[in-house]
Amino acid sequence: MLFRSFEPESSVAGTTELKKSKAKKVLQRLKQQYPLLDEKDVLEGEFFPNLKKQPLKVVNVHGRIQLLLVNSECVFYNHRDGPFLPCLHTLYKYPGIMPRVQVDKGAIRHILRGSDVMCPGLTSAGGELPDDETSSKLRAGDPVAIYCEGKTHPVAVGILKMSIQDIKEKNEGIGIHEIHHLDDGLWKSHVFD
Repeated sequence: MLFRSFEPESSVAGTTELKKSKAKKVLQRLKQQYPLLDEKDVLEGEFFPNLKKQPLKVVNVHGRIQLLLVNSECVFYNHRDGPFLPCLHTLYKYPGIMPRVQVDKGAIRHILRGSDVMCPGLTSAGGELPDDETSSKLRAGDPVAIYCEGKTHPVAVGILKMSIQDIKEKNEGIGIHEIHHLDDGLWKSHVFD
């Protein structure tokens, strides 16, 4: 769990403004990963409207994590140059920008403690995996939004440890490595001054 003990006062190594060329590369990566945001013109229209006048700010956390800020609020983050993941606050504003999975009610308390998601919690009666068309595109290492049975909003963001097909077939072990969840350090302190 990446942000379990995250506290800005002790975790942040520094804040930098990216040069325009680097900021454009980050924006291009975000467009590739989240085409729905690009279609709605959220990335360039709302998040990063003018990279000349308002440079892209990045908070470095222990040299391993980068938090992308828009108006002092963390909207995306990545870990060791991995995929950019949206903060839960971003997912609340723009639901449906990433593939979703659902766990059964029994898994909720474990997820809110930062536990990884086990395959049986995804394949049981209350669990839900993407349809066949979407699931065929999802592989180990892809990010997903984690919803819980009976809840409207996502409760966590994670990275698939195995493909959706493997989760269905094996039905044992860790299916998703949880990165960020409700009430963790990033959720509580997503605004940086």
